[in-house]
Amino acid sequence: MFSRRSALVSVLVIVSVFMNSLLNYLTQLADLPIFMDSMFTVLGTALLGPWWGMVIGVSTNLLMDALQGFSGILWPFAAAQIVTVLVTHIMIRRNALKTVLGVTLFICILAVLNALAGTVIAVFAFGGFTLKRFDFIVHALIQSGQSIFSSAFVTRVVINIVDKGIAVLVLMALFPKLRQYLKPGGEEQ
Repeated sequence: MFSRRSALVSVLVIVSVFMNSLLNYLTQLADLPIFMDSMFTVLGTALLGPWWGMVIGVSTNLLMDALQGFSGILWPFAAAQIVTVLVTHIMIRRNALKTVLGVTLFICILAVLNALAGTVIAVFAFGGFTLKRFDFIVHALIQSGQSIFSSAFVTRVVINIVDKGIAVLVLMALFPKLRQYLKPGGEEQ
């Protein structure tokens, strides 16, 4: 029999995976050059802790890959979701949401480390191109004399500052209200 906490965790995990996938799909449909695939990974990690955050992040990428016909392009980026989880967990434990400087550092660290993880995957698994809207920017930077790695990285940093910035700001707005149901460690209050 499920406890109140188990039921809330189950619902939050399922809804988070669905919403991450839906937001990513909607940004693709609108032809926007952002990901929006980790907002609920950030929120789930803050509320439930890193293990559940990893379940949300990895499951999101597996579901998105399945919905795209198992193209094999999205599931490797589950590693970037894990980076998102680890940074989020550390920043929440350090109370980064309490100050403007903390939030700014949270966004910047998350954006840079996520971009680095995504770049390593994109360059070594796919030659720097992942069939995303922003590939034309990567291509233009390469044509201007930049390396594939730096082109993919610079593009992803800019995108991730917006993408992860939105996720952290949403977390900042919702976290105080939602943590009344679950503490960051997952215990009932």
